[in-house]
Formats: sequence, structure tokens, C-alpha cells
Amino acid sequence: MKNSVWLHIIFWVIFVVALSMSFWLRITLPYGDLIHGRSIDLTDVDAYYHMMQADYVYANWPNIESYSQLITWPEGQEVGQRPLNGWLIGTIAKFGGMSVDLVGVYWPAVLGILILIPILFIGWVLWNKWVGLITVCSAAVIQGEFYGRLAMGVSDQHALEVFLMCWFVLFYILALKKDKLFAIGSGLFLGLYYMNWVGGPLLTIVVLLFVTAQSIINHLNNIPNRNLTLVTFVTLFISAVMFVLMRPNEPQYVMVYMSAISAPIIIQIVSTVTQKLNKYWYLAILFGSVGCSIGLLFIFIPTVAYWAFGSLESLRGSFGTALGVVNNTISESQPLLSPYGEFTLSLAWGCFGFVFPFGLIGLILMAVKLRKKPELLFVWLWCIVMLLATIMQRRFGYYSAVTMCLTTAYMFYVILNIVGWRKHSKREVKQGKGKVYFSPVIAVVGAIVVLASVVIPSAYLTAKVSHDHPYLMTVAWKEAITYLKDKTPKTNDYGVLSWWDYGYWIAREGQRPATCHPGGGHTLAAAMFLTAQTTKEANSFIIPLKCDYVVIDFLMVKHKFYAIPLLAGKGTLTEQQYNECMVVKLYYSESGLEGYREVFESSTKYEGQSQVKIYQRYVPLVEPCNCGNN
Repeated sequence: MKNSVWLHIIFWVIFVVALSMSFWLRITLPYGDLIHGRSIDLTDVDAYYHMMQADYVYANWPNIESYSQLITWPEGQEVGQRPLNGWLIGTIAKFGGMSVDLVGVYWPAVLGILILIPILFIGWVLWNKWVGLITVCSAAVIQGEFYGRLAMGVSDQHALEVFLMCWFVLFYILALKKDKLFAIGSGLFLGLYYMNWVGGPLLTIVVLLFVTAQSIINHLNNIPNRNLTLVTFVTLFISAVMFVLMRPNEPQYVMVYMSAISAPIIIQIVSTVTQKLNKYWYLAILFGSVGCSIGLLFIFIPTVAYWAFGSLESLRGSFGTALGVVNNTISESQPLLSPYGEFTLSLAWGCFGFVFPFGLIGLILMAVKLRKKPELLFVWLWCIVMLLATIMQRRFGYYSAVTMCLTTAYMFYVILNIVGWRKHSKREVKQGKGKVYFSPVIAVVGAIVVLASVVIPSAYLTAKVSHDHPYLMTVAWKEAITYLKDKTPKTNDYGVLSWWDYGYWIAREGQRPATCHPGGGHTLAAAMFLTAQTTKEANSFIIPLKCDYVVIDFLMVKHKFYAIPLLAGKGTLTEQQYNECMVVKLYYSESGLEGYREVFESSTKYEGQSQVKIYQRYVPLVEPCNCGNN
């Protein structure tokens, strides 16, 4: 009894230490970089978009902004398609008596700490509490995309996204293993997940793959599918209804989510009809039904069908010509194993460390047990899909970090069982109690191995990068944004052109309309203007955009320049073409060019030039012709 008490104490002490480590890495270390008195900085450019959404909710609660004139100038853009992240930040700020920026800067870090709770119980429910604890210890400190998106200041929707995903997985597992009533919880969290990210169908795919595969296994082994289909139906039905009630004006998504509900119904009908037939008739009729359903979808609702299947291409970063080119210039959209066009493990190692090879081993070990437990098959498919998504685009590392930590923990659990850290006493085996005792030596050695191979190296690397904020707004840009906000006309008849990375800064902090931004907008026109070889050519792009100001920084003529002609479709430029580009001529000019006067330059310098400059577009005076009468 005493040993049991001490084991419980040790377990919860380690869990609290893991929470504390996560707090230290996500809040304590970066705190001084982001909060200076009343000044608060965010570390992600997309975060400013969500702050715009939160600002609107704060001022107009509970309403959500649906259209903004500040982005994609001059026509503006529909916004708020997935408003949950900004709505929660704005709501907490309003009723918590805090500023939107204060809530926003802490929001992803708090989620990064709280996510350890569902992660713990996923491992616990699947195997035991020690697997959950090892998973937590790994996830609390793991570097790469997971830390990069669940740390202080990264107020994008991704932190809430993976947080909701973990809770959905936990409740779906509980519904499969414990009680069908947990399906209500899995449906609620899946619905919230839909409301937070446009890529919501990704989890729907996992569910559909699982219910199809498990139904086949059940049928071949004479196991009823009723519980499986009921749990899946309730989950998909609740989530779909939530989405339809909140976003009824998005017919493609509505049709996809509503169509997904039919999958468990079809499976149950086919299972019932073929119950007394040869087992393999089930496969033929099931896949025939799926094929007919897809065919009917293409015949009667072709736009939805092509949209649904075409959306899968987004994982490869190649949906649409222009956007595909943009993705080629975005580091987070590059393949994990070939980010520079050639195979390499350096990026995978940097994002996961030993968790990557250990997690792959754990996936293989899990595959041995798949037929015995439906919840294991679901989690295994979840891990596989998240891994494939990450291999296609490294950004999904914040998903696969959770799954790889889980499979890593399972690998350690299998190894420790093999070497005998859990044993049944002879007396208890005879009594049929099935209790176990632990080998203290093996448990300590196992803990040392986990710490030395996974926890300590990851914690060290994460702490090392905790002060790296490559997308933090610089002093030069703060000065430029202040100039736009205070020194330019407060009218709504002009916009500001810059490279798309800076659009949300201009819109949210500068309160001026941006023609392009990280979410899109007129990125092609901006690239064509910046690479134009003459002022006349440049004017042909900027005048239709009704932009009176141009903001240029040194990165646009240095490290980021390669992406501009690539997006413009001009490929690699010669040195002469580079020197003739509008962005280069403007940046290195003394006071601007004809039609573009320099009105601001930052105090901080780069190679003798101000880091950020602002130019005002004007119409040059045309001198009258002094013609005599001959």
C-alpha cells in the first residue's frame, strides 16, 4: 500500500514538473522579449490578423467581423471565416478586464501548457498512466513547430487548433473504449475544431479512414459494427450541426461535413444487409457504395466534389498556380524531408530530435496490436495521417509532435516491459488479483534513458531558441507603422503597398489599408510593381490599386528579394535587371524617384541605409510647352 501511495505521489510530482517546465519555456524565458511595460509585441505576422478579429469582438461583442476594408485594398475582403480563436481572445479580454494584446500574447503559451492534460490522458486511456506521463514529459519540452506555435506571442489559430484536436481524440477514444456518451464530447470538440481552422476536413478524413477500416475488421471477425457506427455518427452529426448553425453561408464545407455523416450510416446498412452473406461480399458492397456515392457527388454537385478533392492538394502546397508559387517561397510550406529540393534529415532532426526515430519505431510496434483494439487503430491512423501531412509540409509538425511523442512513449513502455520493470508476484498470480510490482532499478534506469535521450536534449534546444523571434516587429518597422498611423491622412480613399509579409502590421498597427498580406490579396500586382523596370511600368500596377504610399525595407532588396521575381513569374534576374527593379531603385535613391517622394526613413540603419523607408506617390507636374507661333 505504501509503495502504491509513493508511486502516485511520484507520478503527480513529475507531471507538475512537466507543467512547470512548459511554463518556463513558453512564458518565463520569452517574457522579457515581448512585454516592456505597457508595450506588448507579438512574434508571428498572422497573429495580427487574429488580433484584428479580437479587436472587433472586444468592441462589438458577441458579433464577429465579416468584412474588412483594411486588407486586400481597394475592394476589401471577407474575414471571420474561422473566428473562434479571435472571438475567444476578444471575449476573455472584454470580460476579464484586460487588453486584447495582453490576452493575445499569453494565449498560445497557456494553451501550450494546458494541452498536456489531454495528452496525458490519451496515453493513460490507451495503455496506462506511465505512457501518458512519458508523452507529457516529451511534449512539454519538444522543440520545432510545436514549441514555435504554442509559445508566448504566437497568437495564431494553430495553438487552439492542436489543443482542440487533442481533446477530440481523447473523447473519441473514450467513446470507443469506455462509454458511447463520450461521443457527445468528441462531437463538440470536433465542431469547435471546424470553427477554428479551414483545414477541418483533415480530422474528418482520419475518422472516415478509421471507421471504414475498423468496420471491415469487425465484419471479418463477426463483431457487430453498431457501437462503432453509432459513436462515429454522433461525433460527426454534432460537429456538422455546429458548423452549419455557425457558418451556413459556406456550402462547400457544409456539404462535405454533412456528407461525412452518411459514412457510418452506409457502413451500418451494408453490415446489416451482408450479415448472412459471405464475408467478402461486405467488401464488394461497401466499396461499391462508396464509389457510387462519390460518383453521384461528381454528377449532381460537381463544384463541391472538385472543391473537396482539390482541397487535398493544399497539403502539398500546390493548389492553384499563383498560390503554389507563393508556397514555394514560404519556409513552413516546404516538405519536411526535402526542404531544399534534396533529401535531408536535418530539418526532421531539428524539429523532433530523437523523438523522430523513436516515434517511427513506436508506430511500427503499435501496428502489431491494431486488430485487438479499435481505439489503437484510430490513434495509429491519426499518427500516420499527421506524419504524412508533416512530410508534405513541415508546418504540420505541431500536429505530428504530439503523435510522435505518444508513439515514442509507447516504444519506451514496450522496451521497459520486455526488460521486466512490471512483474506479477507469485502470490498475486495464484490469487488471481493481477496486481503488479515495479522493479525500482529498471524504473530508474528507464527514467534516465528517457531524460538523457529525449527530455534533456529537447529542453536544451527549446530554451536556446526561446529568445529567437524572427517575425518580431523591429524598431524600424515600429517607427514606420507609427508614421503611417499618425502622419498620413486619416481617410479611406487610399491604400499602402508593401511586400505581403507586412500587410497585417500595416492594417492592424498602422490602421491603414494594405493591398496584400500573408493571407493573400494583390500579391501578384505587388510583386509586379516591385520588380518593374521603369516607373511607367510600375505605375501601371500601383494606380489601379489606388495606393498612395509604398513601404520598403532592406530585407526586400536583400534576403527576401528572391521571392518577389519568383512570384511575379520572372524567375532569376540578372544583376542589371535587379538594379533596375523599382524596389531596388527606390530603396537606394537619395530621396525617391519621379512620382515617388521619400517621406520617412527609420533611425536604425543597415549598411548605411535606413532599414525601412516610406514613399508617397504623387503626380509629377507637367511643364507647359513654350511653343512660339512660326
